[in-house]
Amino acid sequence: AEAEAEDPGTRQDNITEPILNQSELERIQQLAQLIEHLTAGNPYELDSVGYLYLPGVRRMLLAGLNVDEAAIRIRVESALAEVALAGWVPTVTFLPLQPVGVAALVPFGYDLFSGAPTTFAPATDVPVPSDYVMGPGDTVNVQLFGGENVEYSLVVSREGTINFPEIGPISVGGLTFAELREVVTQRVAAAMPVARSNVTLGELRSIRIFVLGDVERAGSYTVSGFTTMTNALFVSGGITEVGSLRQIELKRDGQTISTLDLYDLLLRGDTSADERLQPGDVIFAPPVGNTVSIDGGVRRPAIYELTEENTVDTLVELAGGFLPNADLSSLKLERIVPGRGVTVHDLDLTGQLGGSETLQDGDVVQV
Repeated sequence: AEAEAEDPGTRQDNITEPILNQSELERIQQLAQLIEHLTAGNPYELDSVGYLYLPGVRRMLLAGLNVDEAAIRIRVESALAEVALAGWVPTVTFLPLQPVGVAALVPFGYDLFSGAPTTFAPATDVPVPSDYVMGPGDTVNVQLFGGENVEYSLVVSREGTINFPEIGPISVGGLTFAELREVVTQRVAAAMPVARSNVTLGELRSIRIFVLGDVERAGSYTVSGFTTMTNALFVSGGITEVGSLRQIELKRDGQTISTLDLYDLLLRGDTSADERLQPGDVIFAPPVGNTVSIDGGVRRPAIYELTEENTVDTLVELAGGFLPNADLSSLKLERIVPGRGVTVHDLDLTGQLGGSETLQDGDVVQV
């Protein structure tokens, strides 16, 4: 007898699908839900001690482990080992650390210069203010009408005078624009009784000033005669984070004639101290003064530079006030004490002393 080989293609195998009972189906569904929750929770962050908390899994201590060791520790966790058997193997990737809380605070106000221009375009299409001080290089336009109609364009000389035809030199250097108009009008009326005058300014002079101290690009700059202290700071790229926003000095002939506090501009829109510059002026940004940090239930958590604001109340005012859910009875004040390290004590702003606690350089207030 001759045996014939069975054609594998013609053989029909009877394959029976495994039958799962109810408890096994429920377990599969639970594992699927766990995998979904684990995936949706990415990325995860260790707590302050170094524990990792995953949904449906007991906490795991990963502090001090590298990425490979952390992956092994997670995979051997009993709840995740069963997940791995189902075909889902967790992998671990360390992401760059993002600062949180006080560590994430930035000094207040320095982003004012984040879009500072690299070149300076003087404003030429704005009205000349009456307190603009005349100097060499300014152009004075005088229009006469009445007896005769004529227009003169007169440039202020280095001696501070303008040479007016038929009248002679008129000293205008150091006068404000308002005083210039009055002087010229009086001289024209005295020399030409029937004539009337209209005085305007034409092209304005350029001036050379210095921006020094803790600024991005210290040096000498040629700017428009309209330039103010803040304009010059923008030209220089702004103040660095080691420079003061609150004690910016304007020096003229070796003397400090004005101090600009940019917090007045940023918090109150006050430009009254933004002086207009004159030739040879020096803007000096000194190092930053005392700073304190405030975080938590305030509207503007940040690091603030202090001048006269040296209490908790005034610091909170700088920070925009409390949020509605802030707990005023349990503030924390962290302070560095030489020889003792960092000390922490509670503040109750609802008590008799309120927020009168005096702050020191480096203090941190947690609301």
